[in-house]
Amino acid sequence: MLSLFVVGLSIKILDDYLDGDDSAGQPNLACLMDRGVVAYALFFYAVGAWLRPGWAFTLFLASYATGMLGSSHWILPSGFPAWVEVVAALVLGLCLAGWHELLSSVVLIFGIQLWDDVLDRAEDEKTGLRVNLAQKWGVVEASLAGLALLTTAVLLAPLKMLLTCLVLPLVLHVARYPWGKEGSV
Repeated sequence: MLSLFVVGLSIKILDDYLDGDDSAGQPNLACLMDRGVVAYALFFYAVGAWLRPGWAFTLFLASYATGMLGSSHWILPSGFPAWVEVVAALVLGLCLAGWHELLSSVVLIFGIQLWDDVLDRAEDEKTGLRVNLAQKWGVVEASLAGLALLTTAVLLAPLKMLLTCLVLPLVLHVARYPWGKEGSV
């Protein structure tokens, strides 16, 4: 559980940092870390990878790939389009961790992302900053796809799925309210 927590925190603070996410003017952990965000994210990831290497590696790659959805036309700092980096990350995960470990992480993360998009749809429509998959596909479609993916994750890796569901709310809370309560940041 500790591995999932620190890897999840690493992924969340990097995502918030890259998104510039300070919704409703409320700073989050990534905002507070300022220039140190990359160092802390790497530290959290390193701890998680030491504790459970396969899970940490594939969950990070799955998060990277899922985070690029809808941005396939972007040219990244590497000079490659986003879709090339996504394919490279998934091939790397497949070669180094195997199909089962990678697939269980991809369906888990993609399922979580779809449900997050469903929950964030109204806010994303209001701000107009991004168009998420629930907006593109429809709420029912995204919800059903997310449910199908999470069900597949349960079948492929029940322990990973269960423990992720247990630590995810804590990761989200710590990333949003690092000192334990609203308004304390």
